[in-house]
Amino acid sequence: MKKHKKNQHKKTKHYGRKPQSKGNSWIFPLIVFGAAGLFFLIYVFMIYPSMSNASNNPPKARVEKKAVGDASLLNNYPFEVKKNVPTLVDIGRGTCAPCKAMAPIIKELQSELSGKANVIYIDLTKHPEAGMDFGIQSIPTILFYDARGKEVKRRIGFTAKDELLNELQLAGMR
Repeated sequence: MKKHKKNQHKKTKHYGRKPQSKGNSWIFPLIVFGAAGLFFLIYVFMIYPSMSNASNNPPKARVEKKAVGDASLLNNYPFEVKKNVPTLVDIGRGTCAPCKAMAPIIKELQSELSGKANVIYIDLTKHPEAGMDFGIQSIPTILFYDARGKEVKRRIGFTAKDELLNELQLAGMR
């Protein structure tokens, strides 16, 4: 008769899984921390430096760059700009909620102020270089130029119609 080992007859329930070996418990954390370390190194040495404006990687600029605050920058865009009248330039994007809310106001002003002032909308989706040209940091940005083409005011965010009209009158609209 064969001798049975102690407790050999007891069965353990694993519910369809094999019991995990105690000797390989270090492999999973090693893979996870190794992958995290690899992603960190890629970010630090490849992605992060390209996000900054380092002197060895300057941004591409236009050849004729005017100073911010000069309405002659509008000549680089396909808009009709009348001389000797104030100008309102709304710079935004079609996907921005405040920009969408201002769109009907800008259209009304374009029709109402025809001949009295230039009212221009520049969409950054169609003209991404306008952001750099005009020094835009947040949208919508509304620029006001006097009749000589000098920037007199800059507003950021949604602006009501009466406030826009007031700023244009301060810029010299008659």
